[in-house]
Amino acid sequence: MKIKKSQIIGNTLSIMICAMLGGSLRYWLSQVISLWPMLGINLSGCLILGGLTFYWLERKPLAEWITVGLGTGLLGAFTSFSSFTLDVVKMTSPGLVWGYVLLGIGGGLLATASGCYIGHYLGTREVRR
Repeated sequence: MKIKKSQIIGNTLSIMICAMLGGSLRYWLSQVISLWPMLGINLSGCLILGGLTFYWLERKPLAEWITVGLGTGLLGAFTSFSSFTLDVVKMTSPGLVWGYVLLGIGGGLLATASGCYIGHYLGTREVRR
């Protein structure tokens, strides 16, 4: 499948703009929330990405520049696996580390699955109307 040069440029610009917003939002929230901010950011990002993905699957597909902008750009910059792993490395208590890892990975899977279910439900519900 050949992609037009203009489509690549449009998608790239969308990702760049949305990534600036997602990264800025993540930074702002990490300054405002004092207790394990990256965990909350990553879990909410998992929920939102799962929800939007399955919502879009049930609805008329959006333009690619919108989906890559929001998914790869906004939510990709908002969530951060590298920040999550850095938080783990900086922790000194083994019990705290394992709890954080289990919450991060297990909670991320649960949040994504929940988002997928919610997105599917909302997408099919609106289609039936």
